[in-house]
Amino acid sequence: MQGLDHIVLLCADPLVMERFYVDVLGCSVARRTVSLLQLRAGTALIDLKPATPLPVESRLDHFCLQYQPMSESALLAHLDAHKVPRGEFESRFGAQGQGLSLYIQDPEGNRIELKPSSGA
Repeated sequence: MQGLDHIVLLCADPLVMERFYVDVLGCSVARRTVSLLQLRAGTALIDLKPATPLPVESRLDHFCLQYQPMSESALLAHLDAHKVPRGEFESRFGAQGQGLSLYIQDPEGNRIELKPSSGA
């Protein structure tokens, strides 16, 4: 096993989700098809797939995205400017070891952990 290749999120409103992942989190559009939008998140992809109706239950608790190191206050100000629901920084263990991270929510309620890359 070498790492995460992609994650697929079922979306009620793919356009709103695209704007969030591109404008707020800094992903870029990698490929667009009739039934799928693939966004580049570092070396991985986040696939947005329209689904109507959405499943009643999801088995996904959260996924974690690494971001370029920046100050905690700068990240919080950015998220607050975009009115992104968020928690507070806490020390958590991940693929690169123990470190501070925080949880946010995308427009459809998926929980995302944000953690700086190991350069932080």
